[in-house]
Amino acid sequence: LNTCEIAPLGHALKAASSWMVSMTLGKCAFAAGVSLALASDPEGCNTSIVGAGWAGIYSAWRLAVDDPHAGNSVCLFEAYNRPGGRTYSTRIDDYMMDVGAYRFALDMHLPADLISALGLLNACYDPSCTDDDLKKEVKWPYKLPLSKIVDFEGRHLGYAAALYTMLAQFEAAGGRLFLRAELIAISRGQSANFWNLTFTKLGQVTSGAVLLNLPRSAHARVLGLQEAASSSRWSALQCLVRQFPASVAESSTTTKVYAIYEDAWWVSKLRLLRGVREDVTAVPPISIHYHDGEVLCADARDPGGGVRWLPARQAPDLKECRGVLQVFYRHSATCPSSFPKCMEYWTTLPRKNMSDPLTVVSKGPSATPQENALRAEVHKKLIDMHKKELLASGLSVKDIDSMALPSKLIYSIWYHEGTFPKGDQHMLSGPQDVIFEQSIPRSCGVDSVQEYEDAVEGTGSWSGAAPGLHFVNNDFTATLTAAWHGPWAEQSLLGAERTLAKVFGLGRPAWLNATYYEAKVLRVSNTAAYV
Repeated sequence: LNTCEIAPLGHALKAASSWMVSMTLGKCAFAAGVSLALASDPEGCNTSIVGAGWAGIYSAWRLAVDDPHAGNSVCLFEAYNRPGGRTYSTRIDDYMMDVGAYRFALDMHLPADLISALGLLNACYDPSCTDDDLKKEVKWPYKLPLSKIVDFEGRHLGYAAALYTMLAQFEAAGGRLFLRAELIAISRGQSANFWNLTFTKLGQVTSGAVLLNLPRSAHARVLGLQEAASSSRWSALQCLVRQFPASVAESSTTTKVYAIYEDAWWVSKLRLLRGVREDVTAVPPISIHYHDGEVLCADARDPGGGVRWLPARQAPDLKECRGVLQVFYRHSATCPSSFPKCMEYWTTLPRKNMSDPLTVVSKGPSATPQENALRAEVHKKLIDMHKKELLASGLSVKDIDSMALPSKLIYSIWYHEGTFPKGDQHMLSGPQDVIFEQSIPRSCGVDSVQEYEDAVEGTGSWSGAAPGLHFVNNDFTATLTAAWHGPWAEQSLLGAERTLAKVFGLGRPAWLNATYYEAKVLRVSNTAAYV
């Protein structure tokens, strides 16, 4: 079996899937290792789903796998060459890194129950399973710990592993995936029961049902979308209210920064496996989560001299370690008064591609003087923040000064509406959901959260406005300020599941917690007891 061609296994991708996906990570075209038989002919796409993020892939997978009549009539279109959207798992050196969305609570039954049903394993994101750092930031409604997807050895597999496993099963069930296919126009067909979609390279596709999983910022790129959605629903779709809790202030971006070290000194020298530390009072601003990046430590050598590397949290010896340190992560502009623009340091760095959030800075002959200076500057700040402990560990000043710079610096910058730099196509933005203090603003064109969801999803009393056209994305979640706890994949998945139930008639999947489904999808029971 060619491990890059596992799509034909379809439903057989159960417990073995995490192993197989893990083994193919460095070998296949896709970051999470599943080689998909990309479609080329969009004829007969009765249902078109645009945008291969969590909600888009999940909807396509549910329709193709759970509806025996759907088969190859379900088509999934993605503008980029990479499925995932804001879930951006990528292999850099020997490490799978999530430079976008990356974790979930186990009582977020979407996606937690889904990940389990796909045969994927998980481990606590925080080795202590307490998540105390997050609980200090927002009003946290979940009781079970935050988790990440891992393989059978406990190594980080990437959040997108669930997406690629679904895509493999989607194609095995007959569904069709089209990459590099950007939606550029939409209009009503000759019959009111159909929509005409125009894609780059593919041309026109006619479908009876259309589900758009696009961020709000990408809507302006689709010719005719405002007219297609009708003016009544357009008000809800363009509504952007961001009334954060007092503890949070919106930044111009969501930013993640990582450093890869051949010697993970914060573990091998200081035993720092979890917790946070920051200094955002001067450049470069640093905000560390020690337990975020993957660190591996040498366990034992086999008879051939090969080293077995284990995740640091389960290694018996932490003397020889290598790995990734999360240098910075912020989605809000909580900067000190002495350095009020702490976020701007990272957002002004050059990007390799203006429409891709990810930039990798490496050492070597191809590195520019500016890139080498950046690695050195970040390294110096990190060492300065830990110097007292390094000296206390027995290292001399000379030892500390000779510690190697990171081999790579990785940063991902997700801009928001109104902050995109010149050259950005506005297609991959940081999430911007609707947050309101008391009642949803009348500028949204609706009177309640329920009505907002119906207007966006094209259900309930809004099913007659642009029938057959549905929107599902994290941007179209409305939450009271007091209850807001950040943007999560759960929100877009719930929108997708509501649409699948109300529009396509799909019932609760057998693997999904029944009480949770009633409370969160059907909204017919108390939400207090679904853990």
